[in-house]
Amino acid sequence: MLTDAGVALGELHFVVLEPDDGAAPWVASAAGAVDELLGMPPGDLIGRPLADVIEDVDPRDHRDEPGASGEPLVARLCAGTRAQGFVRLQRLHTVAHEAWLVSFHTLQPRPVKGQQSLPALAGLPFAGLAHAVPALLFACSPDGSAVYVNQQWFEYTGLAPAGPIAEQWVDLVHPHDRRVLAQHWHRAQSAGGVFEAEFRLRDAQGRYRWHLCRARLLSRADGSPMLWAGIATEIEHQKLIEDALDRREREFRTLVENAPDIITRLDLQLRHVYANRAIESAFGVPPAALIGRTSAEAGLPVQVAQAWRAAALAALAQGEEQECQFTVQRPPGAEPRQGHYICRLIPELDRHGEIESVLCIAYDITQRRHAVSALEESEQRFRQFAESSEDVFWLADVDGGELLYVSPAFERLWGLPVQAVRQRPQCWTDAVVPADRHHLREPFFADAAQHDAVREYRIRRPDGDIRWIRDRRFLLRDQAGRPVRIGGIAEDITERKHREIEREELLERERSARAEAEALASAKDEFLAVVSHELRSPLNAIRGWAHVLRQTGGLSEAQTKALDAIDRNTQAQARMVDDLLDTQRLLRSKVQLESRSVALAPVVEQAVDTFRPAVQAKGISLEVHHDPSLERVSVDVERLRQALVNLISNAVKFTPEGGHIHIGTRRAGAAFEIEVRDSGIGIDPSLLPTIFDRFRQADASSTRRQGGLGLGLTLARQLVELHGGRLHARSEGRGRGAAFVIELPSSRLVGVERDAPSPAPASPAHPQRHLLAGKQAVIVEDDPDGREILQFILREHGVQVCAFDRSLSAYSYLSEQAPQGRPDVLISDIAMPDEDGYGFLRRWRAQEARQGWRRLPALALTAFSSAQDRARAMRAGFDAHLGKPIDSHALVDALVHLLQPASAGEKRRAETFCRN
Repeated sequence: MLTDAGVALGELHFVVLEPDDGAAPWVASAAGAVDELLGMPPGDLIGRPLADVIEDVDPRDHRDEPGASGEPLVARLCAGTRAQGFVRLQRLHTVAHEAWLVSFHTLQPRPVKGQQSLPALAGLPFAGLAHAVPALLFACSPDGSAVYVNQQWFEYTGLAPAGPIAEQWVDLVHPHDRRVLAQHWHRAQSAGGVFEAEFRLRDAQGRYRWHLCRARLLSRADGSPMLWAGIATEIEHQKLIEDALDRREREFRTLVENAPDIITRLDLQLRHVYANRAIESAFGVPPAALIGRTSAEAGLPVQVAQAWRAAALAALAQGEEQECQFTVQRPPGAEPRQGHYICRLIPELDRHGEIESVLCIAYDITQRRHAVSALEESEQRFRQFAESSEDVFWLADVDGGELLYVSPAFERLWGLPVQAVRQRPQCWTDAVVPADRHHLREPFFADAAQHDAVREYRIRRPDGDIRWIRDRRFLLRDQAGRPVRIGGIAEDITERKHREIEREELLERERSARAEAEALASAKDEFLAVVSHELRSPLNAIRGWAHVLRQTGGLSEAQTKALDAIDRNTQAQARMVDDLLDTQRLLRSKVQLESRSVALAPVVEQAVDTFRPAVQAKGISLEVHHDPSLERVSVDVERLRQALVNLISNAVKFTPEGGHIHIGTRRAGAAFEIEVRDSGIGIDPSLLPTIFDRFRQADASSTRRQGGLGLGLTLARQLVELHGGRLHARSEGRGRGAAFVIELPSSRLVGVERDAPSPAPASPAHPQRHLLAGKQAVIVEDDPDGREILQFILREHGVQVCAFDRSLSAYSYLSEQAPQGRPDVLISDIAMPDEDGYGFLRRWRAQEARQGWRRLPALALTAFSSAQDRARAMRAGFDAHLGKPIDSHALVDALVHLLQPASAGEKRRAETFCRN
């Protein structure tokens, strides 16, 4: 049984930090029996000087001792129990501050209030005092087989006192620490009986906590081992602090090692004691080669070694930070080849305030220096450019409202010295004419807005000269995007303004002249339209009465021949009027194609059928041949047929009796062609280049045999070119015939889909004409001859006719009819007194819509026969359009299709008939 002699009653552990300013070390952390020994919670000790806690202990006195101090120090607590004990000091490895682990172990506790003095406790067994100690006390036999622990052990570990302590002890140690702990134990047995180790021990909550265990082997008087006595103190808090300090140390070292700047430390002999890796990339010398050597000894560039030596000596002598700069050649392979550095050399003091080293930090300013040089060069170039330019450059401070720069061109442009506007910026605005001053604020550079960045205004020079100025402004911003400078360029645009004014005057004159020309052209178009109408109206009467005569029957051969001649010449006269009008429209680009997919052969046949009577009358042999591979084409049917009609008309005209005309279609490479070839009088080769010119004829003399205006070939070529093709002529000379070939591109060829019907023949013997019998028709025609002819043709087919010479009478008649008595079809002229056909039909369509009546089919029969006139008629509400002079067959066929439009295709067929 041991007595209380030599038994530790408690332990205290402190982490103490040593400030950089030389002040006394202070407590950063406290653990152990703080409340029992010092009478206060651990938190109250944080920040106190260590001298206020333990007397006569200063870690700074043991700075030169490695690791823990050799012998324990005897010291007394300054508060609480003021117990006396022994103290151990252990230096901790940190970066920012000097740190120490201070451990206090009581040897002879002093009595405190409520407790007996130590002498009164003499003779008590060891267990009595051991159970009162707030630490894990233990004793064991030399071989570790018999173990004794105090009550705190059971409370901390949560084990039952009756268990096998020797076996439980090992189980409580962290598995990773058991081997190391065993090694320490065996080493202590063979090395003098002193044991010390750190390991993790499991507490009652199952948590592994770090503990510091110290034990000593007690011997008998004869020197034989008696038992081990020791204490295990929890140091989890200290471990956390050490880990945090170690983590900060690693983070700081990682930061320093990977910093782009060069960091090195020199001792008092200017030898390197530390260098990061940036020094190798900068100078080609690895950090290990620098340690223990001066810069010159380590082989650093001479410029570096000399600059650092001079600055370091100055820092040691003056105790103040120094700065130096140098330029060196970089190692091979580094770019740029030359590097510029600026260095700070900072003296570092020990705890006594004495300089113990110099910290050197070198910054690479190569890019900055290049940027500064580039900026200076740019500024120099700008100044040279601004001072040599004829434009005025200016720059102002946004916040300060100060004009910073004005180029010398201001004096030439404003007529005032630059110094005047620098001293008084209002000089700029004073020169602006009053009418233009609203463009500027006061002072002129005060407006920093981005809107209206370009301004034009006039200034008056001192000599009275007026100059136009174009002022362009721009903002200069800082890195945050905030405007800091506003600049501008003032340009003299007087000459340009004068040219603009002259150009505007010229454009105005041109606009007036164009408007006058367009008015004249419009008047000419109107005149030609009126001429066409006035020419077609008599032709309509002539052809109509010729038809009436033909229907009377009993005509002699001479009478029939005369009627055929009348028929041919009225058609020729109508075509001549159409050619004249279309030529004028083509000259003014007013002809627009209405292309659709159709079979090519019927289009050609229609044009041929127009001239079969004339061909037969002259005894001409007519041959038509179609290439079966040419099925459907995308063309404007009417315009292509019109071109063919002009070419066939030309062939019939110049082919003598008994001659031959061949018309054929064929493929020609990627294109397709339509040829009209005759055996007529031919063309002189010298006339071929001009054969398509307007009003050009092969025989223009007064004794020429053939008439005409000389527009047919011109119009045919223009219509073909509108389709993207070309028309060319060839002839072997006079008396050898001629050939005209229409060549159209392959883009006009389409597939075999039937997306539009082929045009019907011009005047077929329609098998359904008998369907007109019994139908009722209303005719509105102001011309008496035309009205009478229409009535004759319709009555001939059994149609009941009601005719009017004015639209007002027709409108009243239609409105008064009961739905069951309303007529089947309406035929109306366009040009009529009081109200034209367009207005009349629009008014009637509106009436139908209001009353909910069925739509009355309407045919426009007019001398206005152009495509534009037809489109206008359709917009007005007509269902079909037929030009004068009247073709009785076309009229009847159109009416049949209007009265029985079985499908959309039939409607297009009706329109096709009406175009013939």
